[in-house]
Amino acid sequence: MKRYPQFFSFFLVLFLQLLFEQSIRYFEQSIRQVSGSVLIDVNWSVVFLFNITLFFFIRKKIPFYLFQFISVILYITLIVPHYYYFNIFSFVKRINYLFISPEKFLIPIVFSLVGVLFLWMFFWIQHKLLKQISRKFYFLPIFVLMLILFELTFSPIQIKKNRFTLSYVGGNFITAIKYDYIKYQKGGREIENYRCEESLDGVKNDLSPTISYMNNNNENKDFLVLMESWGEMKNSEDQIKLMKRIESSFFTYKNLSSSFKFITGNTCFHGNTSSAEGRELLNMNNEESYRAFLNRGISPEYNIVESKIDHGYHTIAGFSASKKYGSNYSNAEGFRNALNFDSKIYYEDLKGSYETNDENNYIAVHDESLIDSILIESKLYHKVFAYALTINTHTPFVLNKNNIKNLETYTTYKKDLLHIFDQNEQAFDQFYRIYSIIDHVFQRINQDQDLFDRILIIGDHVNPDFNSRSLYNKTLVPYIYLEKR
Repeated sequence: MKRYPQFFSFFLVLFLQLLFEQSIRYFEQSIRQVSGSVLIDVNWSVVFLFNITLFFFIRKKIPFYLFQFISVILYITLIVPHYYYFNIFSFVKRINYLFISPEKFLIPIVFSLVGVLFLWMFFWIQHKLLKQISRKFYFLPIFVLMLILFELTFSPIQIKKNRFTLSYVGGNFITAIKYDYIKYQKGGREIENYRCEESLDGVKNDLSPTISYMNNNNENKDFLVLMESWGEMKNSEDQIKLMKRIESSFFTYKNLSSSFKFITGNTCFHGNTSSAEGRELLNMNNEESYRAFLNRGISPEYNIVESKIDHGYHTIAGFSASKKYGSNYSNAEGFRNALNFDSKIYYEDLKGSYETNDENNYIAVHDESLIDSILIESKLYHKVFAYALTINTHTPFVLNKNNIKNLETYTTYKKDLLHIFDQNEQAFDQFYRIYSIIDHVFQRINQDQDLFDRILIIGDHVNPDFNSRSLYNKTLVPYIYLEKR
């Protein structure tokens, strides 16, 4: 009778491991559905079998726990950066955000601690069960055999290019790490020009919208707004409806619509917000190019800020959040210094005069306040190139409904458009916040049509929120271009 508890422990630890693996697989499938690509494919049976082999030989709990923890943490370290458009090594360096505003990241920190506690309890149960069968070494080959059988049941043999592979063998971390490391190393040495490939991105061009529209001196006053997490809807008809709503807002302002042409379009995006800044200002293709420009001073083919300065424009760069945020290779201030903007505006300059925004984790003023500050300064100069980077719509985003100027409009739009966002209120709220910032620009230009001659408002990348990302096109961001008649 004494052997039955051992067999029970054996089947229980096997069941727990399979449950854990299926949970991981469910998570991976969810990632694939919303991102459209396989990010990292890890077979947890391989991890587990290595671990229990180690346990049967050493029979110490610390190596057992340590290896399990390292495996999970490494997995998370690989998955999260790719999901948010980052190179692994670039993302890890952004841990400095926690030191800039730790109180703003309190909720993610608490969730992380709860996750660590859960994993520790799970591994502790596994360890206790394994201790009961540790003296029976024959359990190890049985583990291997049964896990192979279970793996073949859940994921059968696959045939690829005249060869077959067992899903049991699976993928691993090494390929992803190696690929990102090569890109990371290359990133400090050369610049890749911006390019959209029709087969991959859905559009074909080799100039960013800013360079295409504004890299000339035909007008005296240009304004670029890079809109945080503004992506294009997956369904093109839905995207047309949303852009029509923005267009209808444009035509409600009579002075504005009579003075400016309204043009919409889209372009591809490759990477995060830093990549988008390089894309629009320097016609660069990714964050690796951003690093090459910033760290090594490598000159890109295009530099709209330099061009404007050479032709007598006063250049202004504004960022709603703290100048300490941004790529760890340099913060927001460092990038703007490298571009030699004449004037730079940050949260630190605005916090005494404007209300702080609380719609996400970042220390910032309302984006409208930044825009107003840029417009005030722009009035002082005959020739101006102004650039604003917004932040309020950054994930994790929660709309502050106390700041909605027109609740009737919000309610009407929600009733008419919520179905486009698959009844996802948070996704709708994020769009409405983007709409309200764009509308604010319209309102200000309507009051004074001489503020700018050309205005480009463009998304940096698709909204990465896990609960809504599946709604968006995986490669495209929209833009609005206003040009004086």
